[in-house]
Amino acid sequence: MKNVTGKRQILTMVAIIFFWGIILFLVNGCARIPLSYSPGSINKFSGSLSISDFKYLPAETGKVKPYQIRNKAVGSLKFDKNIDTF
Repeated sequence: MKNVTGKRQILTMVAIIFFWGIILFLVNGCARIPLSYSPGSINKFSGSLSISDFKYLPAETGKVKPYQIRNKAVGSLKFDKNIDTF
């Protein structure tokens, strides 16, 4: 019986050393990854953009005042300026 117990202890120790060896190998391997980054897209575009006047439709239809935002959770929010000027 003594011989079987000794082999079992040796196999357990080998398994533990193997497990920690793999853990240390993976941790050591992850630490040496270079962190250099170059952007994938360096294309340049050209064009134009125009912004037209904003119309606050709920105020135009008369549902709310021009300085008011209707919010179902709170009731309504009132501002010091009209919404279309923001």
